[in-house]
Amino acid sequence: MNKLIRRHGLIITLLVLMALGWSSRMFLYPNDNLDPKKVNEAIDKGVAFLLARGTKNQRDIELVSYALIHAGVPKDHPKLKPLIKKIAAQRCAETYHVALTAMVLESYDRVKYQPKIAECAQALVNYQCLNGQWAYSSRFRSGETPHPELSKEPAGPIEIITEGGITKTPLTVAVKTFILKRVRKTRERTGDNSNTQFALLGLRAAARSNVIIPEETWKEAAEFLVKAQLDDGGWNYTAETADPSYGSMTCASLCGLVLAKGYLKEDINNDPTIEKGLAWLAKNLRFDVNPHVDKMGLFGNQPKFWHYYYIYGVERVGAVLDREQIGDHNWYEEGVEFLIEHQGKDGRWTEDAGNNFGSDITTTAFALLFLKRATPRLRFTPILTGESTKPAPPEATPPEEPPKK
Repeated sequence: MNKLIRRHGLIITLLVLMALGWSSRMFLYPNDNLDPKKVNEAIDKGVAFLLARGTKNQRDIELVSYALIHAGVPKDHPKLKPLIKKIAAQRCAETYHVALTAMVLESYDRVKYQPKIAECAQALVNYQCLNGQWAYSSRFRSGETPHPELSKEPAGPIEIITEGGITKTPLTVAVKTFILKRVRKTRERTGDNSNTQFALLGLRAAARSNVIIPEETWKEAAEFLVKAQLDDGGWNYTAETADPSYGSMTCASLCGLVLAKGYLKEDINNDPTIEKGLAWLAKNLRFDVNPHVDKMGLFGNQPKFWHYYYIYGVERVGAVLDREQIGDHNWYEEGVEFLIEHQGKDGRWTEDAGNNFGSDITTTAFALLFLKRATPRLRFTPILTGESTKPAPPEATPPEEPPKK
């Protein structure tokens, strides 16, 4: 009976959304080998599941909100709006949460929440480990509030996307400029490549919100990730272990390295470390497992630990490098086929690794972010912080970019 009630609840949620005029509509980047209707149906069902179940799960509040925003749920939706309010009121406490808070608020409304985004960025800057990584968070001091500094120079106009980060109509407004100065507040020597990736994603969200990140923050992160690359071209969780390369950490490290080098104005399309990492990913890319995670020797050598985190990681790599192909793989097409085939009848995706590292809420959010290609492309212009906030058409390639390999 309870299952029947829950199932009906999901159906009702989806019908209400459709009645209100919401749907995923046409997914971005059409592909001749994919059925847009099936992709949109999968997105709609996943959103209905998250609205019915995910908004009650406070542990994943930021990730759920991020997925809902990018799936096109209206900003004033009665289940999304309270989540944003709560996220904006949180103190800076843990790397993952701080980074995701910046990412959520930047996607939702980077003008209104610019001061909070700057606060998150200042926390991330101050708590970078001594080796350039980020750790989980234990060194964030309770009650300590970072203080970003407002520039004394007028910012001038900047293009800002205000409708959930995905509107086609940019709004030109005059915004403040926050300039961050690094004050090292941790003696943590090392961290891990997963926290490091999210910290860099959070800093990237801040940079897109006209927050100036210290160059040494990007530089230390890039230098570490170059040194941490293993001989085969991949990455593991942390330099402190002898673990082999595996999929989710190679994606995380590649994404982080591209962001850091991109903001250092280095050539990310002809970088030997990035190309070597892409070669590892091209050789091992598949969607039914997290490649080589079973070689770590942990948890019974399960090949699917952190499986959907890895799938979302593939999206981030393809997106920041603006590549449709990774080696011989059309990564989006292959990922979509896997996700549509493995979606549950109620719209959820389930982590089937035998040990629930990712709840159905988490895995569904990761799947939706992949399907919606949520990660913004890394495109730079001379305006203020450098990166353009105006999305380019899927087929557009700036003429000055070198040809993709």
